[in-house]
Amino acid sequence: RVEVSHLGMAEQPANNAPRVGAALSLDELEKAHIGAVLATSETLDQAAKTLGIDASTLYRKRKQYNL
Repeated sequence: RVEVSHLGMAEQPANNAPRVGAALSLDELEKAHIGAVLATSETLDQAAKTLGIDASTLYRKRKQYNL
């Protein structure tokens, strides 16, 4: 079982993020990870690069997850 703590993410999640240590679905995990990267990135291009995805993919995922 993959938990947020295994990913080295912040221990204090955003208000809309699942609580730390909870079992997460893949979609919940992806949303939390993208949200954390967006919160620490200065630009969307920088966030996309950090995530290893194209900026258009990040734009689509932001829309999908309401981020």
